[in-house]
Amino acid sequence: MPRVALVWGQDAGVGSPCSDGPGHDDEHGGWFNAVMPDGVDDRKELYGHAHVLLAGSSVAQAGFAEGERLAREASELIDRHYWVEADGAGLDSLDRTFANPDPYRGLNGNMHLTEAYLAAYEAFGDDVFLDRALRLARRLSGPAASGEYRLVEHFDQGWTPVRDYNREVPNHPFRPYGSRVGHWLEWAKLDLQLYGITGQEWLLDAARTLVEGAFADGWHEPGFVYTVDWDGTPVVDARFFWPMAEATGALHALVLATGEDRWQELYGRVWQQAQAHFVDHERGGWHSEVDGDGRPVLVTWDGKPDLYHVFQATLYPRLSLDQGLAAALTSGR
Repeated sequence: MPRVALVWGQDAGVGSPCSDGPGHDDEHGGWFNAVMPDGVDDRKELYGHAHVLLAGSSVAQAGFAEGERLAREASELIDRHYWVEADGAGLDSLDRTFANPDPYRGLNGNMHLTEAYLAAYEAFGDDVFLDRALRLARRLSGPAASGEYRLVEHFDQGWTPVRDYNREVPNHPFRPYGSRVGHWLEWAKLDLQLYGITGQEWLLDAARTLVEGAFADGWHEPGFVYTVDWDGTPVVDARFFWPMAEATGALHALVLATGEDRWQELYGRVWQQAQAHFVDHERGGWHSEVDGDGRPVLVTWDGKPDLYHVFQATLYPRLSLDQGLAAALTSGR
């Protein structure tokens, strides 16, 4: 649910639908993982709180005081309950009272925390946010700078990689076995934004390697396979919508960073396949998943996805290298 708040905030600066609504836990603070007709999933996840920080920071950049209040609350909760300074990363999940941390450590929630910290840095100018974003990028995407682009997704509580995690459940909807190609593309986009801000060359090296790896291992038209094994063999060959959307952002940023025509050509190829197979030209939005022949299927999820990835894909061409989406929209650059 916090992800939906981000889209609302970027759309028109209308504030966040979950700042004081049913998604907020008025007793213990923070936000529930999900609100459903029959109740709530009351786990408190880093993933969701990162998106609230991202939403609040985006709305704050549009000039709305509600955004700053939301971002400050989320940032303070992350500081108090999730961020582990010695690790330079965050815990993944806690119970409703912010106790009983899951021993699992993951790439996904911390990747979106990186995204959120970059937005908070743009909104409030606090170097702590930028420093944390860099530390997260170094820990989780840094191996790509030396050629190791099949990023580890799952770790134990000491941040030791667990490469066999969920081998028996390879298509787990939240923690699948192997490495997710779409995450390589998301990290490439974040690394390039950090490169635009800091000029640190390892970030450009990592981003280039991640995108090259995504096309080498994962590109099987009409899209990217979902996960691969550690030798690059596809594990779950479903083609989801969101890696396509994230690829457009990473490729646009590589064009800006390098000026190389090959990235522009790939950008056009991804959009061609997206238009042909993922965009729902009849009802709007994008299909969540297509099969190997490009036909929409409902295997992993029912119904249409939210607009978080696809809305951003339409905005990436407005970005400069050193900006996030909210900053680009606010500045009009």
